[in-house]
Amino acid sequence: MRYTLILILLLTVNCFANQIGIPNGGIYTSGEDAFSMNSFANDERSGEACAKSTIGWFASGDASVEAAANKAGIKKISSVQHRAEGILGFYQEFCTIVRGK
Repeated sequence: MRYTLILILLLTVNCFANQIGIPNGGIYTSGEDAFSMNSFANDERSGEACAKSTIGWFASGDASVEAAANKAGIKKISSVQHRAEGILGFYQEFCTIVRGK
């Protein structure tokens, strides 16, 4: 019974990245995706907002587009990028990176 519970936890706690299309792995996950509304300019600012999870049970942070834009003072968003990383489901991080003016 104990081993069944451990196996279920290991197979399910690393599923957070699938919601946005980043492939995940049972042992290690690392990936990015991006959405661009127009071409990049050199004078654009970049803001990042992250949320973290431990053991798949405890989560904290705000990884919203709005939080990332507010951190950099961006009023007009030109691109949104997501980055996800996880290790055995014990530690997971999901970040949103926003570029714009």
